[in-house]
Amino acid sequence: KDELETLERIFFTENVAKSKTQFEREYGHMPLGKFIRDILGLSKKAAQKAFAEFIRIENLNADQINFLNTIIFHLTKNGTIDKAMLVKPPFNDLNEQGIFGVFQDDAKVVKIISIIDNINKNAVTA
Repeated sequence: KDELETLERIFFTENVAKSKTQFEREYGHMPLGKFIRDILGLSKKAAQKAFAEFIRIENLNADQINFLNTIIFHLTKNGTIDKAMLVKPPFNDLNEQGIFGVFQDDAKVVKIISIIDNINKNAVTA
């Protein structure tokens, strides 16, 4: 949070984006953290760390590990993920039902979505 506040102060006072009003006119009321995450993505290390405990604890099959790797890849490119995407391409390549077909255990689905929620929340905390 402190880093985002500092970045916002620099971004809007050093004539980088001219003004917060102009930025919001161009991009809407998108939090600066989300804007930056959309451009840069999330580091692969951070994405892997977010799922590390889940992978360590759960007994996952190859398709489930591949599914999580697809999530991690998406996060490294886009920074966040809309949970609705988890049933659409490329997340339904392994199973037409996406996350619900790959992880038939509801508790695992809930845990994955919780991890994604935390990642997304971190992008907008400011």
